[in-house]
Amino acid sequence: MSIHPNGKAWQRSQETGYIRGQESDLTLSSLVEKYAVQAERFAQAKENANLVKVFISSGKLEEISNARNKKSAASFIVRNDPHFIPSTIEGIDHQTAFILALADELQKPNYNQ
Repeated sequence: MSIHPNGKAWQRSQETGYIRGQESDLTLSSLVEKYAVQAERFAQAKENANLVKVFISSGKLEEISNARNKKSAASFIVRNDPHFIPSTIEGIDHQTAFILALADELQKPNYNQ
């Protein structure tokens, strides 16, 4: 219970701070690993075939592959080309991790024919 009268036992700001603390423990590489399966499914889905072709042919894949700072390149794509990101992924860090996982997936030989 709360010390203050009419106070809540679990404040919204406390809950948010706790969640942010847990997420800050996740590094970008662990987020990329987390989204690897989703990126693979996204790339293999028939309804996303055109998006995958556009991602490769427009140079987005090459842009990330050749970038010194891959996170920065992926963040740029997230901000400027949000149509490559599924609507279920929220937050710039998670979206950036998804784009990096997608780039990793699309570098496999079966996509570069």
